[in-house]
Amino acid sequence: MGFINKKMYSLQMILSVAAILVLFYHATLLFRYSFNYEYAYGIFSFGYSGVDIFFVLSGFLMYYLHHNDFGNLANTKMFIKKRFIRIYPIYWIFLIIILCTYFLEPTLGTESSKVGLNILKSFALFP
Repeated sequence: MGFINKKMYSLQMILSVAAILVLFYHATLLFRYSFNYEYAYGIFSFGYSGVDIFFVLSGFLMYYLHHNDFGNLANTKMFIKKRFIRIYPIYWIFLIIILCTYFLEPTLGTESSKVGLNILKSFALFP
């Protein structure tokens, strides 16, 4: 059992690195387009690949941890409920903060991000 836990910690470490890569990628874009400056000499321009790494490993971990729940309606409902509670409330809080910022400072955000239908789609996590 200890061997399996070490592997899981390794995967979680890779997930953390992937998330940090994405963060640095966004910092690179922010500095490039907002300040005309190459953050860290642009070495994190590949950081978008962290998204793929993150989703593949997250999917694997979810399958590994919950594969016994497949076919069990009660467990599936509980899984969906827990995911909903874990993701949506904090996402909505940050989305509301961002939207308020966009409307208080009109130069921030794109015009399409301020359109009613797009805001509703954002609350539902639709692209």
